[in-house]
Amino acid sequence: MNNWEDPHYFTAAFPTLFPEGIGGHQDQRAVPVSLMAFAEWALSHHSRRQVVPICFTRRPNNFRRFARHKTFMYLLYDVLQLRSSSLGNTLLVKRRDWRSAENDIASLTVGQLEDAAKTIADGGIVENPVIQRLQRTILTIGMQVPQSFSQKLKMRSNIKGLIARRGMPAFWVTINPSDLSNPLVLLLAGIEYCGDAFPTAAAAIRHAAATSDPVAVAQFFHQTCKGIFDGLLG
Repeated sequence: MNNWEDPHYFTAAFPTLFPEGIGGHQDQRAVPVSLMAFAEWALSHHSRRQVVPICFTRRPNNFRRFARHKTFMYLLYDVLQLRSSSLGNTLLVKRRDWRSAENDIASLTVGQLEDAAKTIADGGIVENPVIQRLQRTILTIGMQVPQSFSQKLKMRSNIKGLIARRGMPAFWVTINPSDLSNPLVLLLAGIEYCGDAFPTAAAAIRHAAATSDPVAVAQFFHQTCKGIFDGLLG
């Protein structure tokens, strides 16, 4: 199955999430839906809300079924990564020096690659000019991929540029909110529970919600950090 063209790529792979076989990002709609928009909708989708008065009861099977599925989120992320890297490959192939990159790859030997790998593992700098050119080419591809090492290097360069232009930061902040003890995680997960519940039961509810719904935890970290930055920096 081709994730670029097959409209049933996700609906056929996950019949429990799409029991009627429709709802994929390539279904015919009046307004086309991108894969990123489809991912944001699916991972924040609430089939229903659940009220937990005292103890944590079993959730319905369709409650936040996309976010709590064991493999759907990872396959979706892999497809997004693949498409981002494909964009980098397309930009690279269209460059005029693509033919020289092909020649560089063909000229490398196993010994040169092993020496370069050993140098990198020891924390050194590769001096082979061919490998240096290929490393720059790999960075060009990786900069389009979210959370990749190349994108982190790009962000690090941006930070260095800001420091060189505006000076050192006035202060450093380390934010580490606790997702296991904060009731906001339950609200983001769509769980309502009575605040007068026993402390042990409330802690069990928060722990179960945080460990079974990673999307709610990610939203909790994002909203907490955003609120702190908005409050401190305006």
